[in-house]
Amino acid sequence: MNMDLLRDVRNVIVANPIGFDMGHWALNRFDHMNHPCGTTCCIAGHALFLSIGEQPNMNEINIRERASRFLGINWHQSECLFYDAQWPYSFLSKDGQPPPLEASIELLDRLIDGRITLSKEGIWLGDLDYSPPSETPTATQEEPTEAVAHEEVLV
Repeated sequence: MNMDLLRDVRNVIVANPIGFDMGHWALNRFDHMNHPCGTTCCIAGHALFLSIGEQPNMNEINIRERASRFLGINWHQSECLFYDAQWPYSFLSKDGQPPPLEASIELLDRLIDGRITLSKEGIWLGDLDYSPPSETPTATQEEPTEAVAHEEVLV
């Protein structure tokens, strides 16, 4: 994985968070003109923008393929990195929206510093939490108990 490019993507996102949106690889947002090209981008969009040095063609359909090439990742890895639905649960938004900025930066930080990795098969490895938080019983809920069978003896 091209960690230098990934670090550059992370730094651009931190410096200009209004230009980051995991919901779209690149979306014209002319109301956000303080972003250098007037668009918001996901990780793939930022990787491509930084690699080619200009705003990509907004109608381009091979963004994933080109961004993957620049990042040095395969199809399986790009599936996990570019599509936030494939991120470990702890990084996801709890309301079905794209992940919060802080969670996205944390994911990139962990990739960059090696606390997590992506296998060639597209499996997240390392310091991760894959499971949703466990539900704890409330005061009105009873803890499940082991059922005990009672037989009535007729005499």
